[in-house]
Amino acid sequence: MWDHATVDYLPTEIPVNLVMICQTGSDDVGEVRSITAELVRPGAEPEPWFVITATIDAAENRFFYVSAWLPLREPGRHVVRLAVGDNELTARSVSLDVRI
Repeated sequence: MWDHATVDYLPTEIPVNLVMICQTGSDDVGEVRSITAELVRPGAEPEPWFVITATIDAAENRFFYVSAWLPLREPGRHVVRLAVGDNELTARSVSLDVRI
């Protein structure tokens, strides 16, 4: 969990920096992977937020860094869910409690 963010009004957007740490093996070298971010708003279903692609150039620990604007429409807990490819078992989530 990120903690919380206090905003002056809604709707608005706030800047966020996301870092995803991944481990790759030698069989991944040369492969192109997509990293999908979904946003889950309070009481809502997941919605696509963004997708980035990365070519794996070495078998080792990797990280992916993204600066983005998080769209906010209502107060409450917002969850960002990150997944590599179609691998739902390794998806990770972070959350932010939005307050006015």
